[in-house]
Amino acid sequence: IIRREIPDFKLYILRDVPDNHFIKEYIKEHDLKGNVAFIGYKRHPEYYQYLKSCDVVILPSRTEGIAASLLEAMAFGKPIVATKVGGTPELLKHNVNGLLTPIDPVDIANAVIYLFQHPDVMKKISEKNLQCAKLYDWNRIIGDYVKLYCELARAEAD
Repeated sequence: IIRREIPDFKLYILRDVPDNHFIKEYIKEHDLKGNVAFIGYKRHPEYYQYLKSCDVVILPSRTEGIAASLLEAMAFGKPIVATKVGGTPELLKHNVNGLLTPIDPVDIANAVIYLFQHPDVMKKISEKNLQCAKLYDWNRIIGDYVKLYCELARAEAD
């Protein structure tokens, strides 16, 4: 679907995918070897190099908690397409700092295409993610916890 609109797209899959996995068969059957690269699991800092180099981060999860990869993508100011499962909608607001889709490959592909066809939306989402990432900075979070504990201690003393 994406190749019809963006023929030279490149998808990096940063997960370990077994050779007999259906997705590898799909790639072969649909002649997508030139568009899809199975990179495998990468640790920091190599993972960050891939994250910095990409145009869009896609998280097509069927289940998810709060994905650290979303926070990392936000910190790099990347536009994100993710499925609206688990804790993902707590981090991403549709058309604000990401595009949320159902768990459907067509919807995911259409969201990616939409971003590439609307660079102004991609830029707006990227800028918003840089702002939103600050909310999850550990120094800020630690300060919030210290403030909360101090308030609880004062309330206990009263």
